[in-house]
This record gives sequence, C-alpha cells and structure tokens, in this order.
Amino acid sequence: MSLRFLIIALLIVAAVVAGIVLTRARVLAVPVQPIPYSHQTHSDAGVECLFCHSSALRAPVAGIPSVQKCMGCHDVIATDR
Repeated sequence: MSLRFLIIALLIVAAVVAGIVLTRARVLAVPVQPIPYSHQTHSDAGVECLFCHSSALRAPVAGIPSVQKCMGCHDVIATDR
C-alpha cells in the first residue's frame, strides 16, 4: 500500500510541477502586437501601464487593450499615429 501511495504522490507532484512550468511559459510569452507599437513612447509621455492594461493587477496577463481604448487618446492627441 505504501508503494501505491508513493506512486500517486509522485504523479500529483509531477502534475503540479508541469502545470506551474506550462503556466509560467504562457505568462512570459510575448503576444504578437496587432499594430506597430512602442511602450517606450507611451511611457515617456507619462501614460501609466494600468491606464491601458486595466486588468494587469487582476489577471495573469496584462492583455492587449481594445482599439477603442487607444482611440480615446489618439482621436485627440497624436492624430497622425
């Protein structure tokens, strides 16, 4: 019975470790930007990260803001970009 318990425990540990590794790889993956974009330009202009990435504190990934979020500023400033 102890051998069965050891095997089950090892399988559970392996599943947890695999889950952590796969989740971490997904979180650290850089998404393809749908339009040319520079975080540096926006950061230099004083735009806070959470302004565009409002779910960054609640979700495992910051996500890509909607076009409407971008156009909220770009309709008024930087209309050429």
